[in-house]
Amino acid sequence: MRIVMLAIVFIVIGFCAQAQQDLTLYELRSAPQAHTLNPSRKPLSQAYVLLPGLSGGYFSFNSEGFAYADAFELNEDSTIDVKLGKAIEFMKDQNNIGFDMRLPILGFGFAMGVGYGSFSIENKSSTRFTYPKSLAEFIWLGNGDEKFLGQRASFDGLGVDFMQYTEVAFGYARSFTDQWSFGIRAKYLSGQGYFRTTKSTLGLTTNADNYAITLDGQIDIQAAGIPALVIDSLLGFGALNIGDLGDQLVQAGSSNHGGAIDFGATFNIDEQWSVSASVLDLGLINWGKSAIVRTSQPISYTYEGLEVANFTGETDGASEILNALDSLTSSIKFDEKNESFTTLLPTKIYLGGNYRVLPTTEISALSYNEIYNGQFRISFRLGVTQKVRNFLQATMNYSVYGNSAANIGLGFVINGGPIQFYTVTDNVIGFLAPEYSQNFHLRAGINLTFGNNLSQH
Repeated sequence: MRIVMLAIVFIVIGFCAQAQQDLTLYELRSAPQAHTLNPSRKPLSQAYVLLPGLSGGYFSFNSEGFAYADAFELNEDSTIDVKLGKAIEFMKDQNNIGFDMRLPILGFGFAMGVGYGSFSIENKSSTRFTYPKSLAEFIWLGNGDEKFLGQRASFDGLGVDFMQYTEVAFGYARSFTDQWSFGIRAKYLSGQGYFRTTKSTLGLTTNADNYAITLDGQIDIQAAGIPALVIDSLLGFGALNIGDLGDQLVQAGSSNHGGAIDFGATFNIDEQWSVSASVLDLGLINWGKSAIVRTSQPISYTYEGLEVANFTGETDGASEILNALDSLTSSIKFDEKNESFTTLLPTKIYLGGNYRVLPTTEISALSYNEIYNGQFRISFRLGVTQKVRNFLQATMNYSVYGNSAANIGLGFVINGGPIQFYTVTDNVIGFLAPEYSQNFHLRAGINLTFGNNLSQH
């Protein structure tokens, strides 16, 4: 049934999962990956190589609305109490659940006199699911509650935002004086998939007399690449040809081109103080292959409910509910429009300051800001970083991000000859007590580095 297939698509999109942010990695300059956060801050090695698989990747999860422990409680008898009512108290009017992944394919960099050149290929994907607080209230209280009975429950803003692309980047950093360093990175982008709910004005009204539920509103979506191919097949505008499926998927995931630029600057005020700033992903992707724009006709669907006989075993109630859901999706009609469109990348801004307490010890402050689809997101962290000769760099920090003030970041780099091991997390609490955390973040892997010099500023 189409409703089941649509549900599977949204689940797959949700877990293919980018609001990419790195608060801890910014200070681990001995790891080449830190260079991507500010192109002016050269790696602390003469050369490096990043290998597919070995050099690790990036994964993050963020739930703005609530932590697991806010909604569920494990009892001594191993039963679980649902406390969604308590979790609702922590929610904003609009809440995001975000997944981000980055998988490096290849990378290398090397010193060039007073400059530093770099090259990388990386696959990036990002998913955001946005839901209003009213949806959680409706699920928890039920449509028969006095807050909703006879009233329209508004679910405006409910939607999904997904993007996946491959990035090919060329970077160059240079010190122009003892105080000033500048860096730039030019990037070619190849989009594989895009899906966004551009408009969502859904609502449910429960009839106070017979408890019939009426859905109304409108949904507008944009899609391109593989998601567009799948969505159109489900909506009846096209069909996936099993015999030619490979070619269809390759064609859908190609010819979506874009570009972006990163740039950064570092200013050493004196031997102790320095400030830095960078702007990342200032760019766009033009989605031209399999790009679709679908606008739903005004939705009006009423569900009368189950007959009492269904609960006595004469019919299959679960099957009837699924049939009703399938009828709902069949009743939603979309206007067909195929046209290319352009999307901006989430632009990221880092602003940092460092104070060298001892020759090998620094304290730092960092602000992370993100602009995407008209929304502004800000994070802040305070940390300390320690170097131990040329074989170890470690950092620890406290940060506020993702609507959570309970985040402790840890990271370290170990150099053993040319073999470098690193691991970074913006929130170790997410691993020690996951049920109380709203944020999970991890980077880890093995790099090849040559000519390490952790004494560099």
